[in-house]
Amino acid sequence: MGTGQKGFDHRSKMEEEIWEEYQQNPEDVVYESERLWQKQIVATDTLSMVDEKLDLDSVAIGSEKERIVKQRVNQNLFRQRLLAIYNNTCPITKIDDTRLLYASHIIPWSVDAQNRLNPRNGILLNVFWDKAFDKGLIAFSPDYEVILSSSLKGETLAYFSQFEEQKISFSEKFPPQKEFLEYHQKNIFLH
Repeated sequence: MGTGQKGFDHRSKMEEEIWEEYQQNPEDVVYESERLWQKQIVATDTLSMVDEKLDLDSVAIGSEKERIVKQRVNQNLFRQRLLAIYNNTCPITKIDDTRLLYASHIIPWSVDAQNRLNPRNGILLNVFWDKAFDKGLIAFSPDYEVILSSSLKGETLAYFSQFEEQKISFSEKFPPQKEFLEYHQKNIFLH
């Protein structure tokens, strides 16, 4: 249907480059734009919080904001696989309440699209250990032993120390892949 109007007649070279990149790799471009958007929101929220005077006597009113969220497709399949492989139990702490267990990626979801659902790229960890693993406070050696970051201090170090050098209990059929553990230790772990 010809209306006589043309789209994109006044686009810049930068817009053309972004459009071309989007057409070649839409998932990465969407991920990167969402990451930058979240970074901007956090920076803006932080600046506005710093500018306000803190009045402990006043009552703060919570509000809500709608946001578009990127959801991982088939993440639940990955979780179900790890629950089965690890018999619904954290292989370090032996916690067996599935509400407290996370399917932890060794190489992060955002880094390796080919191994997102590979059960050998995962370890079933309790929520506390999952967070420590993601933040690089703990790692696992290629021999499957717990390694602690030198950045751990105080009671946190005391807690994790009781598990240092303990081996992960896992199914012989799906052990964590040693190359993935090495990647985590080299790129995420805080030595």
